[in-house]
Amino acid sequence: RAFGEDVVLGNTLAQLGGFQFAPDAKVHHRVMPGSYRDFIRERRRLAGFPLLVRQVPQLRARAYLGVFLSRRRAITDLALIGAATGIALAAAGLRLGVFALVGVLPWIARLWVEASGYPEAPRLLRFVQLAVADLVGFAALVSGSLRARRLLL
Repeated sequence: RAFGEDVVLGNTLAQLGGFQFAPDAKVHHRVMPGSYRDFIRERRRLAGFPLLVRQVPQLRARAYLGVFLSRRRAITDLALIGAATGIALAAAGLRLGVFALVGVLPWIARLWVEASGYPEAPRLLRFVQLAVADLVGFAALVSGSLRARRLLL
């Protein structure tokens, strides 16, 4: 599937002749229900964003703190980095690892609240599904960043 071609085209057109805001413009998106497997597939597609930032450097200004795809991703990614650091420190026998794991709490809290918005599945199941999806998204962004040689988490 194509990824980001509309952004690249829009950027190219803007550079060639500018653009104009059209307040009455409407965009219709086709919404297709999908399975959890489809949701995970979409998380894997996040790997395309670092290359898109490489192709359209102006997008970097839209990144949260210049590094994260969004504020939500920052909470997730910092929690995962903190957890990995905590585990590494604990494995090295340092008790400081507990402090690194504290960074996971905002992510867990956000997931728990978000999981309540899906009444079609038990909350704990949805919590786990969202956590797995976040892990897949993190791995996809790290992989895409390495391939594009542009850090975007």
